[in-house]
Amino acid sequence: MKRLIIAALVAFAGATQATAATDDTAKESKKTLIVYYSWGGNTRHVVEQIRKLIDAEVYELTPEKAYPTEYHQCTEVAKREKENNARPALKGELPDLSKYDTVIVGFPIWWGTFPMLVATFADAAEWKGKTVISFCTHGGGGAYDSDKDLQKLCPGATFGKPFSAYGKGGSSLEKELRAWLSANKLSLK
Repeated sequence: MKRLIIAALVAFAGATQATAATDDTAKESKKTLIVYYSWGGNTRHVVEQIRKLIDAEVYELTPEKAYPTEYHQCTEVAKREKENNARPALKGELPDLSKYDTVIVGFPIWWGTFPMLVATFADAAEWKGKTVISFCTHGGGGAYDSDKDLQKLCPGATFGKPFSAYGKGGSSLEKELRAWLSANKLSLK
């Protein structure tokens, strides 16, 4: 009887160690990707600040046909794209999302939502089982319904708490990003 109890305890301990090793491997394999588009540099600035706070890979969306550099011309192109529900072509190969558990998607607000090239990316990706966390930069109008608009394009994804920054975010950006990333259960460096 004593041998049977010892054998059961040894088997239980081995199973517990195997489970712990599997849990550690799962924690280590979780990866985060930041996908973003930045027209004027504000969104890129926020991405750079996020990268200082968490471990994540970064992919910048680049339109095949560049947007005009003059503000009013760019807003007219953006307005037409939104009205037509366009999907502007992107340069380069898109990232393989199967390597990531969490995808942070960043963009400026154009006409009350994200630039339509973000929709091009979202339509091309497989979202099942992913956690998507959006952030935007804006010129004073806020995030509008951009997060809800993105949710419609990412079936099967779970969405975290969104974030928005006016311009480049100002002097409180780091503190606000830390709180946002922590609220979304992302490990800070």
